[in-house]
Amino acid sequence: MTNKKILIVDDDTALLTLFQMVLGAEYEVITAASGTTAMRKASENLELALIDYNMPGINGINLAEKLHFRFPNLKIMIMSGVWHIEKEVSNTSAIGFIRKPCMDFDDILNKILQVTNPAVLAGAR
Repeated sequence: MTNKKILIVDDDTALLTLFQMVLGAEYEVITAASGTTAMRKASENLELALIDYNMPGINGINLAEKLHFRFPNLKIMIMSGVWHIEKEVSNTSAIGFIRKPCMDFDDILNKILQVTNPAVLAGAR
């Protein structure tokens, strides 16, 4: 496992567990089931935040903007089953969008690698 940390924010705790299992070999995965918890767990040494769009209390875009304001170097990706928000996401500080349901974890891992370690992905080509 590397020392790269990823924050995954989703109110679906089963999905959080799945992400932790899939990404845990490559990253230190920090999970949060709400925006409030995510703000509390976020830190300067996070590499990436992967945030669900539709959560109670605060939506993913608002949370992304708060995290970006607090940690300007944090890379942020939004995920959602509501695909028509992809354009809205492109007008934010988020650098990417992942469509849910996300069962192709190889694709998700590649997207995360592109963000967190582009040299590794370039070397694999």
